[in-house]
Amino acid sequence: YADLPSGNRSRSCVGEFADAVNRSSWGEKPTWMVLQNWGLSEAGGKPENSTRPRPSKKELRFMAWNAITHGSTGLAWHGEGNKSGFGGNDDFYSEYWQGFADVQKEIKAVMERFMGLYGNDIPTGKQDTALRVLARSNGNESVIISVNEDGKADHKFILPLDGKFYLSPSGEEISTKEIMLKPYEVLI
Repeated sequence: YADLPSGNRSRSCVGEFADAVNRSSWGEKPTWMVLQNWGLSEAGGKPENSTRPRPSKKELRFMAWNAITHGSTGLAWHGEGNKSGFGGNDDFYSEYWQGFADVQKEIKAVMERFMGLYGNDIPTGKQDTALRVLARSNGNESVIISVNEDGKADHKFILPLDGKFYLSPSGEEISTKEIMLKPYEVLI
């Protein structure tokens, strides 16, 4: 949270910090956010423990999309703790690393599609202030990303376009124009 002027020490400080970095370069330079993918308990090569654990898949996903919806043009994952430099252990087949890989795969797939839409960013209408939204459409296809930055309350997202929409990563079709996002939830 780097002592943000707002005092924000919640998970949504990632987006607020991306805004601060963008402002520091007058919005003229790429902004890469460095996100933590290791437990604070692992500092100095110690094993992970439950008092200061690694971020969960949901937390990793939120931090990444929060940075992206605030204009971050890249992400660098910071890990430390053991000889590989990736945190607590080298078990890349663990549940933690599978979740980390899932987040990475989703970002790659969604952003390839988003960047491939050579249309305009679309206005998202009147959304709750706790929601951060990034949306683009070329008239035939659209990608909409919404993040609830409020860690305590649900907020209503209103789809800004008509048509058929599907959730990522489940592929479930959205059948309503209004969707409630839980605290720190991401809607794609």
